[in-house]
Amino acid sequence: MSKVGRAGFSIIELLTVIAIIGILAALIFPVMGTARRKARETQCITNMQEIHRALKLFKNDNGRYPAVLLGFAESGVTVDSIKNGTLFSREYVSTAKVFSCPDNRFTDPAATVPDPLAGQSLIGLDRPAGARLYAYDSYDSQMLAYAGNAPQPRYTLAWANTPNDVPLNDPNAKEEAFERQLKFRSPPDNTVVTWCSYHRGGDQRPRSGAHDLVLFLDGHVDRIPSDQLMPDGAPWNYPYTVKPKL
Repeated sequence: MSKVGRAGFSIIELLTVIAIIGILAALIFPVMGTARRKARETQCITNMQEIHRALKLFKNDNGRYPAVLLGFAESGVTVDSIKNGTLFSREYVSTAKVFSCPDNRFTDPAATVPDPLAGQSLIGLDRPAGARLYAYDSYDSQMLAYAGNAPQPRYTLAWANTPNDVPLNDPNAKEEAFERQLKFRSPPDNTVVTWCSYHRGGDQRPRSGAHDLVLFLDGHVDRIPSDQLMPDGAPWNYPYTVKPKL
C-alpha cells in the first residue's frame, strides 16, 4: 500500500515562517542601518585625515595655510574640473570626492553657493567679496536642513580679530582660544580645522544624542556632541573654541 505525501505547508506553518521572517527582519534591518551609518562616518573621517595630510604639505610648501580647502568655485566649471584649486590639485589631493562627506545631499558637481565668509572684516581671512564655494564641498562650508540650507562656515583662517571677540566668558580662556586660528604662523595642535554636521540625522539640528566629526590640527578627529559644539544661541564662531576630548 503506497503512502500519500503531504501536498504542502499548513496555514499555521506558513504563518509561523512569516512571523519568524518578520522577527529576523526587525532585528537585522536596524543593525544594517547602523552599519551603513558607521561606514559613512568612517569614510568622512578618512576624508578629513587625507585633507589634513594635504594641509600640512601645503603649509610646508607655502609657509601658510590656504584660504579654503578645496578651492573657490569657478564660473561655469564643475568641481572636478577647476583649474585653481588649493588642496584639490595634482600636488595634494587628486580627486574631488575626498572633499565630500558621504552624507552630503548636495551631489551636483556644478552647484555653487555664496561663501558665507566672503568679504567679512576679519584680519587674515583672505576670502574675497563675491566668492562662491561648491555645494559638493563638505569641509569649507555646509548647508543644513534646519537652517534652510543656507551655507554655514566650516574651514577658515580667521574667526576673531581680538581676544574680546572670542565667545567665551573666562578672560584666560579667551586668550588661549584666540591663538587657535590658522592665520597665525604656528597655531597649536588643538586648533579646529573643520567639522562635519551631516551625520546628525533628522533636520540636522544640534541636539542631544547627535555628534559632529571635528578635525583638529594634529590630524585626529573627535566625535563631539552637536549641542556642545553649537549650543543654542551661540554665535557662528563658537565651534572654533572647542577643544579635543581628553
